[in-house]
Amino acid sequence: MAKTKTAKEQDVKIKKLTVEELKNLVDVQQRINNIILNLGNAELAKQSMIAEYSKVKGEWDVVAKDLEDKYGPVNVKLADGSMAPIDPSANPLG
Repeated sequence: MAKTKTAKEQDVKIKKLTVEELKNLVDVQQRINNIILNLGNAELAKQSMIAEYSKVKGEWDVVAKDLEDKYGPVNVKLADGSMAPIDPSANPLG
């Protein structure tokens, strides 16, 4: 036998957003989700670039050490490869 609803249960009506309100809410939520996704992608790209930078910096350090072992402490002009001795008195830490 089915239960009959009480008067109180019959008076309760489910409230709903209007179609436009729901559309606006869904739109804003989708935009938030897209931003979060893009931030995640940007962070992954950043981490990838940091790892690549570390790798290239390590290569730079090896090349610089090899050149310093061969030529001593010099400044190199990257435009033409000319070298000039490093002036120890110009070093503020020295």
